Amino acid sequence: MKYVIANLKMNLVTAKECDEYLSALQKSWKSEYQSESVRLVVCPPMFFVERFSKSLPQGVLLGSQNVFWETRGSFTGEVSALTLKQSGVETVLCGHSERRLYFGETNEQISRKIGAILNNHMTALVCVGETKEERENDEMGVVIAEQIASAMSTISVDQLSSVIIAYEPRWAIGTDTVPSTSDIMQVRIMIRKMLFQKYGEASAHKVPILYGGSVKDSLMDEVCITADMDGVLVGRESLDPVELMKIFDKLSK
Repeated sequence: MKYVIANLKMNLVTAKECDEYLSALQKSWKSEYQSESVRLVVCPPMFFVERFSKSLPQGVLLGSQNVFWETRGSFTGEVSALTLKQSGVETVLCGHSERRLYFGETNEQISRKIGAILNNHMTALVCVGETKEERENDEMGVVIAEQIASAMSTISVDQLSSVIIAYEPRWAIGTDTVPSTSDIMQVRIMIRKMLFQKYGEASAHKVPILYGGSVKDSLMDEVCITADMDGVLVGRESLDPVELMKIFDKLSK
């Protein structure tokens, strides 16, 4: 299975903007896109999750950009995994570089979020990646290995089919600068090897590995197809449904 994950971030801030986006997505989406080989997941701003749940085109899955690890309680401003599940969410981002950067999320907190997602029978999209400084200091492998080890620490082999990993080098996001195809392949091989060692080869192959970071139609061969990735996590380009469908088309061929 291949995936295109559209992360709209905090870019649709009014109901009108959401409705205009949904209308454009409906026009761009074609019935033949509903296939067993490629899935499109759209992650809107949290406030508009239910609005998207009611209006996404048939065959497009609903995602969430965040979740909290507790089911209920005195956690002002947070959202429970149970709430997301009952709102129609099927996939939840966790460990995104912007959550790590702006909100100080740690590997331990991300691991707890993953547990909440899986316990509520949703798919966890786990983001990992290095900063520019870590890359320049040749720490990329160590950093990603620590992120993967922490994320997978409480995941059982039976839950692997509900896990997706996205490699998003933090220095590439929004910069129009991307790693080389060989660098992306190197990270994919490293992640797959860690999964092999923990879960065995057959089970490890259940986990799709995606690329994220300045993804656009013109770079799909470089960052995904030639690199043998299982899809992409799209940010800026997902704000235009026409561009998003170009990316989807590339992966569908």
